[in-house]
Amino acid sequence: MKNFGFIFAAITLITGCIEAAPPPQAYVISNGDLFAPLTSINIKEKTTTTIRLSGTPQDLAITPDGTQLFVATINDNVVDVIDTTTNQQSGNPIFIDNYTPTGIVISQDGKFAYLTVSISTNPNSGQVTGISIPGRGNTNFPFPSGIPENLFVLGSTFFAVNSDNTNTFGIYGLNSKFFDNPKFIDLSCGNTTPCTRDIFILGGGHLFVLTSNSSLININLAIGGVPGPQQPLEPGISYEKLFISPSITGDEWGVVLSKEDDVVTTYIFDLANDTGIVRSHMPSGSVGPHDAVFSHDRKSVYVLNQSAGTVTKYNKNAEPLATIKVGANPNSIAITPDGTELYVANFASNSVTVINTITHSTQDIPVGSGPTKVIITPTAATFAKSVLENTVKHQPVKMGKGILF
Repeated sequence: MKNFGFIFAAITLITGCIEAAPPPQAYVISNGDLFAPLTSINIKEKTTTTIRLSGTPQDLAITPDGTQLFVATINDNVVDVIDTTTNQQSGNPIFIDNYTPTGIVISQDGKFAYLTVSISTNPNSGQVTGISIPGRGNTNFPFPSGIPENLFVLGSTFFAVNSDNTNTFGIYGLNSKFFDNPKFIDLSCGNTTPCTRDIFILGGGHLFVLTSNSSLININLAIGGVPGPQQPLEPGISYEKLFISPSITGDEWGVVLSKEDDVVTTYIFDLANDTGIVRSHMPSGSVGPHDAVFSHDRKSVYVLNQSAGTVTKYNKNAEPLATIKVGANPNSIAITPDGTELYVANFASNSVTVINTITHSTQDIPVGSGPTKVIITPTAATFAKSVLENTVKHQPVKMGKGILF
């Protein structure tokens, strides 16, 4: 009977989302264009619409139902909210007084937007600012030192790293099952600075941290945030970014990128034993792996190569399956809700390359000057699928709340 209640709630939410969700669109921010810093691309027609913002965009995020786009801008230090059904501003901009936004994410339940910000009068200090999406009120969460980076929100808890802290990984809990107050975890990475390079969260309460010691650390949230042993990757490689393919069958795997050393490493997790299988590919020449996105069947990953201006498809053994040419100095990659197309923002070409994931054919779409990031709105069907998976297959997960919260 408990499952029936969860499923009924999910169906109710899904019905509302199907009625309200706009058609899928890609949104691209361009840091070099003062007059058209945001471009909307109609996924079906491949037509574009330019949208004015209050300032130069730094980052953007979409609500889970795909109806609102939040864009963090500098200059006036505001967050613009775009109605994706009309591509117009929704209400007045949200002012972040005395703080400069550097990044933004939105919680899975769609109730809060969280920003990493630096203090205007002291650029070396910062905090996380939470914005209530319905009421647009602000709540500030100061950090003891440094600027929070690598923000990741899961349910009612957000996770962030202090930029100038060698060993400490900061966790804040908001009405969380695990952390009712700010919690800081010593990762014991030695004297390397900074200790933490990137973070990612898996279902079941596993928070993985990519360290500057070329290793992964599994922090078990279910037992109070206890760090596990360091899980080594390729020794001597300076990794920068971590991506993990979420799975409901227990066969999670990830990809770790080193743009500095031109290395793509895959990692097949053994969560029960805090270990895994390491596979690596070292391309010839300088390719600069910089961003990645998983295919919808989770069997392959597309890695964006910034230096080479290409996208390479890998399997979980780090074997390259195909390489596709895109524009110059690509900076960001996203995949459409049906998994049939990739969108790549090319910084130096002022364009977005659309890649057909079946034929690998490409189409270039002009956008504003210096595009830095592309995201794609979810469809009602993909949002419904995520709700059902979280509700039915991850008990006691509550709908829209992420893992175990």
